[in-house]
Amino acid sequence: MWLASAGIEDVNATKGPTFTVEVMAISAAVTGSSIALASTYAVEEELESGQLVVPFVHTLLAEAAYWVVTPERKANHLRIKAFRE
Repeated sequence: MWLASAGIEDVNATKGPTFTVEVMAISAAVTGSSIALASTYAVEEELESGQLVVPFVHTLLAEAAYWVVTPERKANHLRIKAFRE
C-alpha cells in the first residue's frame, strides 16, 4: 500500500524478511538488518534518539482501527463496562 501510494511499482515487497509483529520489524531496523514500515507512534523514541531516521518524505495516512479486547468471562465486569461507555 505504501509503495503504491508513493508511485513505486517495480519493487517486490514480498522479497526479504517479513514480520507479523511491528515491534519485531522495528527491532530489525534498529539493528540495521532490515527496514521497517511502522506507525509513527511506534517508532517515536527511536526517531528522537537517532536510532532510526525517516529516509523518505512520503507518508501514508492509514485508517487504523483499535479494539478494546478482554476475555469473554470479564466482558460485563463493572470496570470494563465503564470503560466501554
